[in-house]
Amino acid sequence: MRAIRSGSHFSDFTASVLILGAMFFAGPATFFFLTQFFQIVHGKSALEAGLLILPNAGTIVLASVVTPPLATAIGPRRTVMIAMSIMTENDGLIWPHFGGVATGPN
Repeated sequence: MRAIRSGSHFSDFTASVLILGAMFFAGPATFFFLTQFFQIVHGKSALEAGLLILPNAGTIVLASVVTPPLATAIGPRRTVMIAMSIMTENDGLIWPHFGGVATGPN
């Protein structure tokens, strides 16, 4: 119990676990949603939908190679902050391409 009450180390750990947990939940959900979206809304085939999300999968592979040395160099807190910033920016770049889905066809 002493480790739970002792200072910022536990809170940093807790925050990183919560953030990474959210990322692990959101990743597969995003892949599922995007493939369905491309097929149902845009009329793409299953192969085309898979090819459209291939850059996202490649980015995950690249990040898994780059992240361990980066975390060692600058620390896990900054690494997670950078990762969340990149994910947020990516969402901001991809959302306009869904045009009309949230507001309807008009």
